[in-house]
Amino acid sequence: MAINAYVGVPGSGKTYEVVSSVILPAFLNGRRIITNIEGISQDNFLDYIDEQNKSKKERNRIDYSSLGTIIKVNDEDVLKPNFFPYKASLNETIAKNGDLICLDEIWRIFDDSKKILEEHKSFIAEHRHFVNEKGNTSDLVVINQSISNVPKFIKDRIENTYKMTKLLAIGMRNRYRVDVYSGSRLYKTNLIQSIQAKYNPQIFKLYKSYDSDNAKEQSIDSRNNIFKSTWFILKMLFSVLFIIGGSIYLYNTYNKQTTLPIEEEKPSLNKQQEKQKYTNPIISNDRFIKNEEEEISNSIEKDKGLSSKWRIIGYIKKDNKNLAILTDDKYIRYEYLSSFSNDGNLLSGHIDGYRVTFYSGQTPKTEKDKEAKKW
Repeated sequence: MAINAYVGVPGSGKTYEVVSSVILPAFLNGRRIITNIEGISQDNFLDYIDEQNKSKKERNRIDYSSLGTIIKVNDEDVLKPNFFPYKASLNETIAKNGDLICLDEIWRIFDDSKKILEEHKSFIAEHRHFVNEKGNTSDLVVINQSISNVPKFIKDRIENTYKMTKLLAIGMRNRYRVDVYSGSRLYKTNLIQSIQAKYNPQIFKLYKSYDSDNAKEQSIDSRNNIFKSTWFILKMLFSVLFIIGGSIYLYNTYNKQTTLPIEEEKPSLNKQQEKQKYTNPIISNDRFIKNEEEEISNSIEKDKGLSSKWRIIGYIKKDNKNLAILTDDKYIRYEYLSSFSNDGNLLSGHIDGYRVTFYSGQTPKTEKDKEAKKW
């Protein structure tokens, strides 16, 4: 593991994140941890383990023999030449090979006026070479309010930066966001992922977040909370009303019951009249279609006897329609075959009130007419 940085404004949760996501897992894995975080102690962690074991079954309880060690140091200890292990060190160092070293508020230790010692540079530049008997390499975690005032010698060797942001803007005081960046430059192109997490009150017992035990944060300006914005509340109210109104409209549109009007009962026509109602006569020469009202009127007229003009000379099927062929010795006329009735071998129907059959109309005067009638 290389050097990791945890940054964020005061109260954003950077120290909390290091304790919960770095120190606690390392302690459970049996590592030796060196840190200057205020209020941290091994006893606090042991009390935390006791609480966890109470809620677990015996086979799932944490084994105390596998736990690590937490050593609390101060800023002055970190500034000593023998704090970090370094190459060709002859004297005993405070931090050992394979230790996890977590330094809070790094700006207080290595500011511009305090030059980093050569022994410290040796560890910072080559910390991965310091390995203990378990095979663990030394790891360094720096905690600061901003990445900008981390010493350049350390900043150039940071592998990942974790930026903490408290979600006060959306009214969630008990949650925070972790933005993980590659390297020390907090550019959008370097963003690896963003994680939302919730503060666990039990973690706060492991260290001291405030100098006083009864400290309490208060908001001095509520306008930083979007849920207390009048404009936001109006927009949310309008959105809810719009959704409700739209749902009602869609429901009424797709579930409207339409009542069909009841048509007045019309006088029924006899079978012959019904056939004539849907019959449209066609004349071969000018191809006109008679008016429907005229056809119905003709169909209900009194039988005027045998037609002296029209006679049936045959029938054909044209455009999927069965048609009767009529002639008056000058024109050929087509009528729907459904307008005629067939009584035995006698096909008959009414045209203009007169009865038309194979034997109605004028007597053929030419050989052509004789042949047509014969057919």
